[in-house]
Amino acid sequence: MARARRGVRVCGAAAVALAAFPALAAEGRLPTQVRLPHAAARLAVESALDAAFSRLGDPACQAVVADFEDRAGRSLVEALAAAQVSAPGFLSSLYFFEGSGYRVCKSRDVLAFTRPGSRVVFVCSASFEKADPSEAWATVVHEMLHALGLDHEAGGRISRTVLQRCQRR
Repeated sequence: MARARRGVRVCGAAAVALAAFPALAAEGRLPTQVRLPHAAARLAVESALDAAFSRLGDPACQAVVADFEDRAGRSLVEALAAAQVSAPGFLSSLYFFEGSGYRVCKSRDVLAFTRPGSRVVFVCSASFEKADPSEAWATVVHEMLHALGLDHEAGGRISRTVLQRCQRR
């Protein structure tokens, strides 16, 4: 019963968001949940999200989802189909929270992280704020792929593939 209520609340919130943001709804995009306490980090993530949404509007960039599989060998395209959403729509379903308190953020190379299958992305604010804009939006897409179920074993190949597919020439 609690699950059904939670589902109703989520659907209700989505309906309110769609009504409040008709232009975003037309794009298949809802306002992404960026819950960072510091304005500079929040702006950096929102800017990276805008760039990621823009790039994911290009079919060549959307194809990055077909380049990877989850642990079970299922294409991430199947994961999107199961969620009945586009890549930009799935990106809209992610939540971005402060992650600086986690040990992984001690590395200056880490801008954000998540667990495969989780829709919560933790942002290493200090690193993210200083990142090059192309590294920032590519990180957002990279983390979206993990949220779809991509394991971390793909390593640096993920970011290279994202940049190859999505970099505007």
